[in-house]
Amino acid sequence: MSSTFSLAETLQEIESSEQQRRGPAMQILLIQARKDAGIYDQALPVFQKWVFAAPDPFTARCAAKGIELICGPEEGRRVWMALLNSENLDIVAGIAIATSDPSFGPVIVDLFRSRSETRVRSAMISALGFLKDPGTLPLLCEQVSRPEYRKEAIQSLYAMGDARAIPYLEPLLKDHTVMWAQGEYDNHAPAMRVSDVARDTISRLRK
Repeated sequence: MSSTFSLAETLQEIESSEQQRRGPAMQILLIQARKDAGIYDQALPVFQKWVFAAPDPFTARCAAKGIELICGPEEGRRVWMALLNSENLDIVAGIAIATSDPSFGPVIVDLFRSRSETRVRSAMISALGFLKDPGTLPLLCEQVSRPEYRKEAIQSLYAMGDARAIPYLEPLLKDHTVMWAQGEYDNHAPAMRVSDVARDTISRLRK
């Protein structure tokens, strides 16, 4: 979809029942609003309509950012919090991964502890790596010993870059369980064992 669409064309595409049209159109509306405050009155009702009605996280995320743009950070945070507490697992997981404000670190930790769905919890752990909030390090270190969350926890510790995680990773140097099958992590990568990933992460944290 072209970013040169007129506002009317963009609004029409957003009403499509096809996510592959609606999502990109919502992103374009967000871009248009960032460039032209004169369309706020037309854009805001659309963002507000779809932020909780969208069945996919990409559309909801763009709508939420549009609301924050027009209504300010306080309203943006309220909407983002509501999405993180959605009953739609796709929305929760997608919004968690897209969270970039480090102040959400404690919120993500609380949600991890209050939610039971493995998929949602895995997304929360991945999100913490991007946020790089030192206060969330204990939770990530706890999850290293849990096979169902180990992959995401190690990746997040790698991203966080905090050497205090090394003692939690060292026991994994003896674990030769396959973490990624050949080609799963990268099309050209060989199979990677837990010990391989732990060693690479420890090396990174020692730099």
